[in-house]
Amino acid sequence: MNNEVICRREMIKALENKLLVEENDAAKGADLVLNLFGFEDRIIDNILEPQDRQLFYALENAGFLKSEMEETTLYDSRGWRVHYWVLQKNAIKSASLNAKAKKSNKLYSIYDKIPDEWFFRNM
Repeated sequence: MNNEVICRREMIKALENKLLVEENDAAKGADLVLNLFGFEDRIIDNILEPQDRQLFYALENAGFLKSEMEETTLYDSRGWRVHYWVLQKNAIKSASLNAKAKKSNKLYSIYDKIPDEWFFRNM
């Protein structure tokens, strides 16, 4: 189990960056995911509502979640499958940092348009 904690702001920025959604929608998605996972890395699929599961599939495609399955044999020899969702914390943190880097690059991108000779005129 990864002991790192994903904070709400990181999750929102990661969702905005990777899923290209507005901050309000990203906040709703982040709240849902963080409330369901709490401080755990993995949750059982049975607790999800159908509309929540659709979000989880999108998050799986983005690399933020991974689905897992365990199979066991019951006493009467029937197979039993349990499906889980696993939070990919490193991917979320990476996407959050990429969003911060893109934002900081946008702040300074105006300087890229100024010719170099303008900076060195008075030297």
